[in-house]
Amino acid sequence: CWVYDRAIVKDKARIYNNVRIKNRAIVKDNAKISFDAQILDSAVVGDNAVVSIQAIVRNSSRIDGNVHVCGSCIIHEDAHITQKATVKGKANISGASIIGGNAVIDDCAIVRDYAVIKDNAIVKGNSIIEEQAVVGGSAICVGNARISESMIVMYGICDIDLSENIEKSIKHQCNLPVENGKVIAYKIVRADLSSIFDSKYFYKVGEVA
Repeated sequence: CWVYDRAIVKDKARIYNNVRIKNRAIVKDNAKISFDAQILDSAVVGDNAVVSIQAIVRNSSRIDGNVHVCGSCIIHEDAHITQKATVKGKANISGASIIGGNAVIDDCAIVRDYAVIKDNAIVKGNSIIEEQAVVGGSAICVGNARISESMIVMYGICDIDLSENIEKSIKHQCNLPVENGKVIAYKIVRADLSSIFDSKYFYKVGEVA
């Protein structure tokens, strides 16, 4: 292993094999770094995180919690991997994106900008999650899925660019069925048909609101 420049390895952290910790990188707490992994620049790896194989963590990215990062993935810029998330394969995580919960990022998936992956979401294949998109719940992104802008995907298996298919966008974001070009939704109101958000507003049966 190599620890050089102004890098720090402290507490009960352990590094094995051909690991390189350099620049101003910090490995601390109970973190374990092994095989050919590299922690570079001002990156910080702590808590019980495990980084292995040929993974690269660099720039100002942070890894903490019980995270597992492996394969030949790259975590860079200001990305934050936390809680019990797993990043593997050739995944590329960048920008100020956040990966948390029990989320799994695999294969050649790209998560960038301010995207958030959380809960039990799985993102793999050639999926691209970008801008301020959120993928959570039990959603699965595979194939050539692309979720962008401020979309919030919480349901189903997505394998296309949602910006190009409004029906699937509604399905994956709202879990609402689309029949004959119409979305079927249900409005929850009080017993007197007043809005739960505005008690002064009353709905009328049969009237478009």
